Amino acid sequence: MLKSRGIESKMIQARMIKFFEDNGVKAERLIFYSRDLNQEDHLDHYNKVDIALDTFPYSGTTTTCEALYMGVPVASMVGESHRSRVTYAILKSVGLQEFASRKEDFVANVKALSDNKDRLIQVKKNLRDIFLNSSISDGKSFADAWFSKISELAC
Repeated sequence: MLKSRGIESKMIQARMIKFFEDNGVKAERLIFYSRDLNQEDHLDHYNKVDIALDTFPYSGTTTTCEALYMGVPVASMVGESHRSRVTYAILKSVGLQEFASRKEDFVANVKALSDNKDRLIQVKKNLRDIFLNSSISDGKSFADAWFSKISELAC
């Protein structure tokens, strides 16, 4: 599933199909979704996903949090810069750093995760609660720490 604004363009779809076919994925396996008109429909698409693949070289932030909130683990390719490590930091904060890997291990790790159906079912079943009870969802503690740091710098 590829979801993006502008993906309804036949030219963009043709380029994506060629890219995937050149890499061994048949066109009939691809599903294209354009931007949704409302948040409910947008989030509902996650109900059709087993594992979300993080974007690279710039990691997702909002999309990673949306996926985790909707019970979808995110596989991430960890880079060297901040922009390619954001999802890794989010995954680490919810205890799922196993879903992050270096470039050379990424495909093998995603395959291993997708092949382990029992693990995937267990993660998906509890992921929303894990996400909501993690530090990433603790806005009060974040705000307290931020204001404390600002107060230190102001003195």
